[in-house]
Amino acid sequence: MFRVRQILNELITDFNLKSFLEIGYWNGETHEKIKCPNKVAVDPHPRPAVPEYAKHDVKIMTSDEFFETNKQTFDLIFIDGCHEANQVYKDVVNSLNFLNPRGIIFMHDVCPSTESGTLPSASGDAFKAFMKIRCERDDLDAFLLDDFTAQDNTGFGIVIKNTGLSTRCTTSNVQYTYKFMKDKRDSIMNISTLEYIKECITERNRSI
Repeated sequence: MFRVRQILNELITDFNLKSFLEIGYWNGETHEKIKCPNKVAVDPHPRPAVPEYAKHDVKIMTSDEFFETNKQTFDLIFIDGCHEANQVYKDVVNSLNFLNPRGIIFMHDVCPSTESGTLPSASGDAFKAFMKIRCERDDLDAFLLDDFTAQDNTGFGIVIKNTGLSTRCTTSNVQYTYKFMKDKRDSIMNISTLEYIKECITERNRSI
């Protein structure tokens, strides 16, 4: 998860983000490394063997339960909890309700390199949720980072409210299967460099 933490902290620094929500705390290794003054995590089953989590604001509940009662808003939301497509998409939709106007959503495991990576014990079928955002949500811009050399890259996705700057997915007859996604990955997943994504975020922020 080294590259994940690096990107998250780079976004926090570059855009002066002050609040961070992590869906899927697990053992706290990522949360511990995030350099943000206001951090909240949600996980129904954090690893109690790791005492570090006691230092953080960890909500021991499902993401659905959290969003039902939450009153806070966030600048950066990291979605890496349940990797089942419907739940991942639901987490994105719920996150949008608590995302500040200049906020950013970061998704993990949205484009595994092999089909075996889509097993529930690996990245699951979270890639379908990212595809749905790309193909069905005109109000959102979604980018798949081109960071494919990173060892921990099973698909880094960045989602922001629509800027009109990213290329919309125009693929017809979309099939939500791994083969379809891989065969048409370049057009469906909107592969972009981090620098280009930052430019889109900067341009978006100018209009707010």
